[in-house]
Amino acid sequence: MPRLSRSLTLVASMLVAIAGLAACASSTPNAGSSSGPGGPNATTLISNLPDLGFKNVKTETAAARGAVITEAGGTITATGSNGAIYTLSIPRDAMPSTTQIAIYPITSVANLPGGVSVSAGVQITPDGIQLRRPATFTIQFPSGTDPKGLGGILWTGDADKVHPYPANIQGQTVTMHLFHFTAPGVTPDPLAPPLAGGNCATADDMESVIGFDVTIPDLGQRRNSLTFDLRDCYHHYVAPALEGALAHLLNAGWRGEAGVAEDHWLFGLVDAASAVGSQAFTVSPEVADAKANAITLVRAWYEAENEDCVAHKDDPDVNVPIDAASLAMFAGWEFAHDWGLDTAANGLDLATALNRLCVQVVIDPNRSYGAAGPGTTGEVKINVGITIAGGPLQFERAHVTVTRTGTGVASADGQTDAQGNFTATVPWPTRVDPIQLDILAALDFPGTEFGSLIARFDRITKHSGDAGTGPGGNQPPPTTPPNPIRSYSGEWQSCGVTGACFVDRSVGGQVRLIATATGEWVLALGCLHGDFPGQYNFRFGGSPASFTASGVGAPDNVCSGSPTVKGTLIGTTLTFMVTNIPGAPTYKFSGTQLATSP
Repeated sequence: MPRLSRSLTLVASMLVAIAGLAACASSTPNAGSSSGPGGPNATTLISNLPDLGFKNVKTETAAARGAVITEAGGTITATGSNGAIYTLSIPRDAMPSTTQIAIYPITSVANLPGGVSVSAGVQITPDGIQLRRPATFTIQFPSGTDPKGLGGILWTGDADKVHPYPANIQGQTVTMHLFHFTAPGVTPDPLAPPLAGGNCATADDMESVIGFDVTIPDLGQRRNSLTFDLRDCYHHYVAPALEGALAHLLNAGWRGEAGVAEDHWLFGLVDAASAVGSQAFTVSPEVADAKANAITLVRAWYEAENEDCVAHKDDPDVNVPIDAASLAMFAGWEFAHDWGLDTAANGLDLATALNRLCVQVVIDPNRSYGAAGPGTTGEVKINVGITIAGGPLQFERAHVTVTRTGTGVASADGQTDAQGNFTATVPWPTRVDPIQLDILAALDFPGTEFGSLIARFDRITKHSGDAGTGPGGNQPPPTTPPNPIRSYSGEWQSCGVTGACFVDRSVGGQVRLIATATGEWVLALGCLHGDFPGQYNFRFGGSPASFTASGVGAPDNVCSGSPTVKGTLIGTTLTFMVTNIPGAPTYKFSGTQLATSP
């Protein structure tokens, strides 16, 4: 049977399960799975799209924009005649397959329940695609238009299955997290949820009640309703989904339902915290219970799939144990990664998961780099094999990426041959000595768009005139490069705008920059749009240290007074904690360049 035939079947059928959960359908489990970390990719936009021909939903076809979205993700932006800028940001590994996606600004929607109207929104095509991780949809309203008081709304097809949906409003920007492609918008007449008094039993129910609660005008009532409904959804929907998956560890349908439920729970908490204006908002003891249950579940998923790999180590079809190991990494580590549980303390960090895996990628310690010194060019030669449950070395197709340490840019990449050999020519830059080359070798899955999490990290370190050496092992490369690059870029997350982030300073909060490299660097914050001085606290990844800088932004998009902060980025997440200054205007964080120290 072909590589990953079982896991691809599970992935495909889990998408059906998600369709049943997130696209307004029943909560009955079906078979399936989902995955992948990353950030949106640069995208080439397509115009001159066809008319949709809907009866109820009227769209601006001339303003519609599309793009071919691969597993790398991408961003699509369109502007409506109302001046609103619509942005759909699709993260890496969210798409089940390469597909042309389009967004059509809408002008009106007829026959909505209660005669409500839609102020702004888009129709996303194709309708119904289920995502392996949530996309971010934003509406940037023009100056002079106040979106406060608007409520989120979602429908499918030609205005079918309409229900409230959580929308986060910060300044002129409305942000919605989408688990499937349909039609998101905002309305001045928020819909009431279809259920009242509890019994939140599905993803659809949870979207509806949280989507309604965040629009309640009175802050105290809003907080109370969110607390009640989050508790209700946890006990009647999230907890049963997690418990059901724990009781059916190898059932992909239960796994899919648990994944959707936990995603809705985590995003529901984020939406609630934003709606009440407090990052400290919590629901106790449900938040702690959900985290403990999720940790238990992903550990059990990993162990069950890894044991299945060991049980099939002698299967004549090598793909069977490899498939099980891949599912162990997907279900055990990647869910943990997406849910923020992938720590050494939880036993769910990447190095631990890879080192305990039934299938081990092996890089021959005799790998070499032939360049003589700075300014020369040489061949990198690497041999990659695998072992299954401690068995003999064998060769399967692997994908090898060679990156000069600290640059974040691949110097070479490609597949091994049938004997596990990989050869590529790599230049040795001038004024760099020693050179360090990071190696990532991951099992490749020909004919699919699903990357492998079965991998090994290694490094070649070479000084002028020596043979080239480096440590083996499954630890990611060290964080501090000897010759750091001058700059690299990242992607803003949880912000709603590609390349920028809007924060309501009267509320406070946080935004995150997902960087593409690690090391010692100086942060060039870029521009602060506004005219109010303030203090900005920066926490660098998992580092216990925090740094503070003060700066004054300038109005009218003039960049001045931007602070710089030096520190070490550990991991790939940079968090900006924005101090709460009541009455301050909205600030825009932009300029995603991180410049390294010389």
